[in-house]
Amino acid sequence: MPRLWLDRFCEQGKIFLRGTDCDPPSYPVCKLGKDWKETATMLANRDIIPGMANGTLLGVFLGDELCCEDTAARTGMECWDTVLRPVADHFRALLGPDAIIYTNVRAVEQ
Repeated sequence: MPRLWLDRFCEQGKIFLRGTDCDPPSYPVCKLGKDWKETATMLANRDIIPGMANGTLLGVFLGDELCCEDTAARTGMECWDTVLRPVADHFRALLGPDAIIYTNVRAVEQ
């Protein structure tokens, strides 16, 4: 059965940074890794594109709870536009219109 590709690079400071890599320390993602675009391209070329070509993958799971909580209020930035959108757009350009690009975020009480 085809599945979504997931690699821990997304959570280990290669693409997305969080935790003690943030100032102040933050659970939600606070910024992109220095070489995020090169890392994403390498992962797509090495793992995701071949998997989509042979039918074992449908796309990529970017990570869990990347832009949760009130990130803009806590860090002074809008995670969706400055962190998540550039990565999703880059994967879309690499993988094409049929790839599923997915993340999940819990709801925040207002």
